[in-house]
Amino acid sequence: MNKAAWVIAHGSSKEEWITQVDKAVANVQSPLPIITSFLNNSFDRSIEEGSRRLKSLQIDEVIIIPLFVTSASTHIQELSRILSNYLDKSTFSLTSCINDHQLVVEHIIKQANKLSTAPKEESLLIIGHGSDQESYTEEWERILTSLTDKLKRMTEFAKINYATYLPNTIPQQLLSSQKDLQTIAVPLFLSKGVFTEEKIPQLLSGYPVRYSNSSYMSENWISTWLQERINESICCSKNFTR
Repeated sequence: MNKAAWVIAHGSSKEEWITQVDKAVANVQSPLPIITSFLNNSFDRSIEEGSRRLKSLQIDEVIIIPLFVTSASTHIQELSRILSNYLDKSTFSLTSCINDHQLVVEHIIKQANKLSTAPKEESLLIIGHGSDQESYTEEWERILTSLTDKLKRMTEFAKINYATYLPNTIPQQLLSSQKDLQTIAVPLFLSKGVFTEEKIPQLLSGYPVRYSNSSYMSENWISTWLQERINESICCSKNFTR
């Protein structure tokens, strides 16, 4: 069978965001052709166009990699629905999202260490987007709890908690942490944008917080994560046929 990897991201009206994704994909060493498509705001790189490219390459086995922070997203349902229209004759496997991968743990530690002066006297707060839908809220909590547990084992921060933008639990967590500890806040977002640069900083305003305006795409490890998803799928993934 002819195989290919299909990376699918959310998309953006900003060319810089598209370029970041393309650079991350370009750094992946793969024996398979890799196609990149976007759900929104990139008409020449749409799912439909990606499907056409797969067909032109006569691909009949597809490894689909959703480039999203978590699987707790309506976009994953949207993606599954869209794909069912375009992969009618192909065998495909859908890999996991980034979720609580060890690379995320290392990313958080790296960003926190840039701001930390005395971790045993500081509190670390990781902030995710979250969701206002109950089923997704539960998945967000599972992922954030897993990340928090891993961070507790790998760092010396006096306290480690998580908060979400939806529902907004940031003030609650800050009030809890600020009693006697300096807080360092690290956002968990794929790229810098309105959340990392405006909405979250606004919620942190008025609190003595050291904020890491960072994102996953600003680091090189996204390429490593993509590489792992492809390698794992080639070796041992189970295929699902429509």
